[in-house]
Amino acid sequence: MANQIVDREMFTANQVCKVFQLSATKQTLFNAEERGEIPCARRVQRGKTSYRVWDQGQLAEIGSRMGFLHRPSSPRVVSVFSLKGGTSKSTMSFQLARSMALHGVRTLVIGLDTQQTVTQTLGRISGQHWEDDVEGVFHILKDGTDWITTVQKTDLSTLSYIPETVELAILDIWLKSQKRKEYILKERLVDPILASGQYDLVIFDCHPAWSEMVTGALAASHTLISPVGSDVNSFKAAKIFVELLSEYQDEMKHTFQNFLLIPTMVEPNKLSQTILAKYRLQYEELCSVGVIRRAI
Repeated sequence: MANQIVDREMFTANQVCKVFQLSATKQTLFNAEERGEIPCARRVQRGKTSYRVWDQGQLAEIGSRMGFLHRPSSPRVVSVFSLKGGTSKSTMSFQLARSMALHGVRTLVIGLDTQQTVTQTLGRISGQHWEDDVEGVFHILKDGTDWITTVQKTDLSTLSYIPETVELAILDIWLKSQKRKEYILKERLVDPILASGQYDLVIFDCHPAWSEMVTGALAASHTLISPVGSDVNSFKAAKIFVELLSEYQDEMKHTFQNFLLIPTMVEPNKLSQTILAKYRLQYEELCSVGVIRRAI
């Protein structure tokens, strides 16, 4: 058993091809290794057969060379925001962050949701347990804590995050009394992060309600991704959201370089498919072609 490939942090050629959706054969991967284009694999004996395996820490370099996602030409900020909960917002933030990180894109996740879902997910996969004095966005904005000291590492060297803390629940109260409150998050957190050159992508997982925190995140973002559920209440919320967003962009004089609605929680029943069709009809230029099914 000691010689068998059982470590979840070891990836065979087949698994690497699956992770990066490589259409090439395993031999293409082997050839790239032999030419020194990707990290060298370890040889693991299983019975009489020798297998090549790559460690999890090598995946980002392989992804940057052979994957389907690429590092942006300049640092980008993305907000994932929806007016309604239960639309897979935090799940999407996590999956986007991890996919980008696996492709060698240095990614920082900043959670702004008091439910702390994305923080708990990232902490769980990294096996982290925090002490009571962990600091986050509240401490950076209000107390002047250096953002670098709040960053937590994960099991991927290209993926980090600033944890959500209980103080987020009162951050909006403090922001309301501040001058230029719409730009505090950008000026005290986002700008220093981008200026450091340590990250290619910053992802905000926003609270599912329009708040001072969310306003600040949107003002600092180049791209907005909004998961919209395929149920009646989510459809109504999406209509309100698009209208509010238009007013926000006019008032703030801030236009997103990219804005995408992604239908989620799609089911094969008639109601869900009808709502999906309405999304595509009413928001043709904004709605993604791909959807996320509830089963996923």
